[in-house]
Amino acid sequence: MESSPSHLSGGGGGGSGPPSGEFSGGAGEHHGALFLVLGYLRLPELLCAQRACRSFRDAVAGDSLLWRDVRVEPPLSGKLTDDGLLEVTSRSGGRLRSLTLVDCWRVTDAALQGSSTRTLTSSRYGAAPSLFLSL
Repeated sequence: MESSPSHLSGGGGGGSGPPSGEFSGGAGEHHGALFLVLGYLRLPELLCAQRACRSFRDAVAGDSLLWRDVRVEPPLSGKLTDDGLLEVTSRSGGRLRSLTLVDCWRVTDAALQGSSTRTLTSSRYGAAPSLFLSL
């Protein structure tokens, strides 16, 4: 049976002791496949991934492209507040392309007028309390 590469297992030599929690071989480096996978995750999975280990947290926080198209839907939508919306949209680094809010009844118009959403130019309202903004 082959052992897994040390840069993937997070452990050192003999396999004794807990894993270090690092996905990559060196500090600050991320495996290229990590960014490919993160791009397919929805908001709930991204938020969970950033809590998995330091390396994932840094990868999710450091890649503004992951936050260009944000969709908030149940069950997160009932928990999203103005502060949460501003935090999530600011992660795009001013490059927010689309924002979809479904049943986000705790988000106010003031939060939507925040600096990160100023670049959005079109909106669509549905029968349900939802909002779609796109550039």
